[in-house]
This record gives sequence, C-alpha cells and structure tokens, in this order.
Amino acid sequence: MAELSPDRFWSLVDLLGGRVDAAGVARLEEALLAADVEETLGFADELDALVSELVVRCTVVLDPDAQRVEVPDEVAEPAELVAAAVVAAGRGTHDRVLAAGQPLSSREWAWSEAALLLEAGMGDERLDDLAGPDVLLQWRTTQVPDRVDTDWDADALGGLDLGVDPTLGVVLARDPDLEEALLRLQADPEYQRRRALIEDIDLHLVVSEVAEPELTAWPAPEAVEHAVLEVPVGTFPLDGSARTDTYLDLVVTLVVSVQEQLGDPA
Repeated sequence: MAELSPDRFWSLVDLLGGRVDAAGVARLEEALLAADVEETLGFADELDALVSELVVRCTVVLDPDAQRVEVPDEVAEPAELVAAAVVAAGRGTHDRVLAAGQPLSSREWAWSEAALLLEAGMGDERLDDLAGPDVLLQWRTTQVPDRVDTDWDADALGGLDLGVDPTLGVVLARDPDLEEALLRLQADPEYQRRRALIEDIDLHLVVSEVAEPELTAWPAPEAVEHAVLEVPVGTFPLDGSARTDTYLDLVVTLVVSVQEQLGDPA
C-alpha cells in the first residue's frame, strides 16, 4: 500500500483552496507530477479511505438538483462526491464534520466538480508503466456493493449453475477498488517476481455464495491455463467502505498460491 503522511496529504489538499474546481485540481496535479509517483498513489489511497469513512459515518442527503448532475458511473456515486467536497474543504472542516457524524446535505457543499478530485493524478503518464496483471473479476451474488458493475443475473439463468470453469465463458465485473489494488501491486518487486513466474496463466477472482475459498485450475492441473480463486461474498464489506485492502490480500494469495502449487516454485 502506498504510504503518505497525514501532514503531506492535507498540505496537498490545501492547494485546492477549500473547494473543488478545475483550477484547484490543476494546482494539485502539478504538485503530484513534481513528486514521486508513489505520492500520487498514496494521495489516492488516503482520499478514497476518507471519502468512504464519511459516507459510512455521515448519511448524505441528496436534494433533487443532485439528480441532474451528470457523473460517469465509473467515477463515483453522488454521495461520494459530496464526501470528497468535505475533504476538499480542509483538515479542520473534515475532522469537525466526521466527529459530528451528522447527515450531510448536498446543498451545503460545492461538489459538482468533485469527480475531478477523485481522478486527480490518474492521468500521470508514469502510471502507464504500472499496468496491473490480468485478474478477471466476477461477482455472482445477489448482493453487489456500490461501484461494482456486473451483468450477472442469477434469475435469468433459471437456477442453472454454470460453475467457475472459465473455458465455458465468464460474466465479467468491474470494480475500481480492484483496479486500484492491482495498480499498487506494480510497485511491489516481490509480487512482480512471483507474477512473472506464472505469466502464462490467466488469473480469475470469483465472488459468490460459497462457504469457503477454493482455488481451481482449468482445463486441468497438469495443463493449467486458467486459475480461479472463488471466495465468499462475506469476505468483502458490503456497507460502502473501501474494498481495496481486501482485494490486495486476495490477489497476493491468488498469485502466491498459483505460483507455489501450479507454477514454478522458485
């Protein structure tokens, strides 16, 4: 996980001038570009954690005008944008609001451009060299957390159990928290060494209603092309809090297990 001290994080937030707008985010991105790429990742990590904490602790009340603000689905929910605006207001305001734990009205915060803050630094070309490994995600559950995008529909299947054999097809899901976890792991030399040993094996993470995690190899353990780690949906928080650290643990477990059991054990 990329580390960034609280003082450094809030000094970067201060560049926004107390609110989110294009000019303030431009100043922030200029500072991130001048720093080490790890600061960009660390800033994103801390911002995501603080936004998630506010959403969980303080109920966000959206007025009707909020429904007319166009926000790309892959960026954030309106409630997360309101929380991001609270963070942008600075450390003192954030701490006061969090401690009070009172509902947040979208009318009281300048959040219409907050998506710019959540994406700050992500256009840094240095991140292009940190492309994550190909871990394909599926969510096969009736409960799906916010920001997870999946076409899985158990009712449409009429109770048919397709299993997890990826050679029979997959129903992909997308979660920005997984993408962030994969991005962080590119800065881990030991992880990269292990991943390189099994680079010819496609990795899959399936979240389902199973009782226990299970690792399987397809089409056969002696001729593995795909490795699937199926985990219980209860592995993840479903209350809106961040899933990035959980994904980190699961991806590392998947890579290490596949490398030791099915790949080169060196």
